Amino acid sequence: DDKDPDSEIGPSSLFRECVTVLMQEAEHSLLTGDPFLPESSSDSGNLTIT
Repeated sequence: DDKDPDSEIGPSSLFRECVTVLMQEAEHSLLTGDPFLPESSSDSGNLTIT
């Protein structure tokens, strides 16, 4: 079996990449106080979700 799990392109690796990006954006949002969702910042300046 010469498959390398790290280099395999599939739903699981894409999912992990998405999660990593989301976690980085969330961490950036928490550290800087800036919302990482452009839609929420244009609707209102606070973090309330309606």
